[in-house]
Amino acid sequence: MSRAMAMVFALVASLDMAAAQVPSGYARSDGVNSVVVRGKRGNVIEHYLDGDRWRLADLSAIATAPPAASDPVGYRRSDGVNALNVVVGRGEIAELYLDETWRYANLSQLTGAPPAVGKPSSYARTDQVNSVTYRGKNGHIHELYLTPGASWQVADLTAIVSAPLAASDPSAYGRADGVNAIVYRGSDDHIHELYLAEGSWQVADLTALTGAPLAAGRPSAYARSDKVNAIVYRAAGGRIVELYLNPGSSWQMADLSAIANASAAAGDPWGYARSDGVNAVVYRAAKGHIHELYLSPGASWQVADLSAIAGAPPSASDPAPYARSDRVNSIVFSGKNRHVYELYLTPGDSWRAADLSLVAAAK
Repeated sequence: MSRAMAMVFALVASLDMAAAQVPSGYARSDGVNSVVVRGKRGNVIEHYLDGDRWRLADLSAIATAPPAASDPVGYRRSDGVNALNVVVGRGEIAELYLDETWRYANLSQLTGAPPAVGKPSSYARTDQVNSVTYRGKNGHIHELYLTPGASWQVADLTAIVSAPLAASDPSAYGRADGVNAIVYRGSDDHIHELYLAEGSWQVADLTALTGAPLAAGRPSAYARSDKVNAIVYRAAGGRIVELYLNPGSSWQMADLSAIANASAAAGDPWGYARSDGVNAVVYRAAKGHIHELYLSPGASWQVADLSAIAGAPPSASDPAPYARSDRVNSIVFSGKNRHVYELYLTPGDSWRAADLSLVAAAK
């Protein structure tokens, strides 16, 4: 075995984590599809599809970054920089970013931000500001933000609008109507939205507005392909509930599990707009199966057991979906063997499964 191949297999071995981690997938600005996950030593490992070959890289080693204490989340910044955010040390928010090579920056030290708990949520705002949101130890939602031409700054959004305390990690997104929004489950189990309208942050209790059932987990927000703003979450009994905002209307709610007669969720859902215009919500059900609730244009919500269709192994983590740069729809998760798996849908084909950890090591 060559030295290079031995190093790759060592990377795969480092994925043998004490507890299942949730991978994160995103399409990089250079067209590379990337799936990042935290290894057992806290190293951030990237599975990346360069052309037609999956490869592995230890980004923490390349960037000389400290061990990660949270799962990484990747996103493409508004300035075209590819970036990952993790919690390191004593609750500090770190950024690994690609500038010719991978580099490391401690955003908390740069801004004097308070310590974080849980996993951050990063996104490029509709006003070109890059944003990293997180829950502080006191339940406040904080935003680290980078305005074009400026340096990183921090704001306590909870204090600005006197919002209820958070009991979950936030989910941030740019709404279809151009509003920047951050949603979370409050200590009252309501879904709250912090939103930036006309230059100032505001807050709304979406559960109270819609009469929706209480949340049992973290919400996931996304802009649907039909311009509807959507927030999905798990309620009591494993039901998947959607809070949705049609253009020109008010917030409403729907029980997607009841509509599609779907199996109960064992974890938190994640919504995304597929490359084929289908809106989808994926979640982990009983026995580690990945289920998809999907809304095709002009149709009603339906459900499919993607694990059964693709013959995928049981998932040990919640799934994370994304639309790849090659228009393949992808859902990544950690298996019970701590490998990273992908359920993928190529245009004109059916759902298939691949062990990305082994595929990358074998080439």
